[in-house]
Amino acid sequence: MQPPQDNSGFGGLLYIKAAAGLSVMEEANAQGSGNDAAIETDFGWVANGGLGIDLKNGFRLEGEVLYSINAASAATGTMNSAAVNSAQTQGDISLLGFMANLAYDFNTPYAINPYIFGGAGIASLKLDGVGQNGNVYDSSDTVFAMQGGAGLSTDLTDRTSLDLSYRYLETLKGQFSDASSNPFE
Repeated sequence: MQPPQDNSGFGGLLYIKAAAGLSVMEEANAQGSGNDAAIETDFGWVANGGLGIDLKNGFRLEGEVLYSINAASAATGTMNSAAVNSAQTQGDISLLGFMANLAYDFNTPYAINPYIFGGAGIASLKLDGVGQNGNVYDSSDTVFAMQGGAGLSTDLTDRTSLDLSYRYLETLKGQFSDASSNPFE
């Protein structure tokens, strides 16, 4: 019996991926004219998808789109030139990223194989109604982003695998403006 024939034109090297998970965001600091606030967020969620090429030498190249969102939970300091100090903070901080990644799969004799990855791209950062008592931020910026991570993968079928991974994503500081059009980052 012969294996199934691949008619994709890429010799079985093309793959798609989809994932969802938990988003944990570090404290955000808004600093600039009339703004010096520390903003904490709750746990959020992240979803991503991508298209890649398995180079069959352990390396994979992929393009990825990801979206994450975290609800603001507390703000302390100064927002829009007004003092804030409350856990009654509202709004969301979200990120929409477009990344180019390079991954390396470690081939092991076991059913679970580790991998590492890194990438770079752009991310649109959005502050949507973040603040309290009318002192809110509604602003966005697109900045350079980079990420790195590691994971474990196991094959469910010859065409499907299940992964568990961790990623750390960092962006350059975004340039935003408050309700009075004062700039901050």
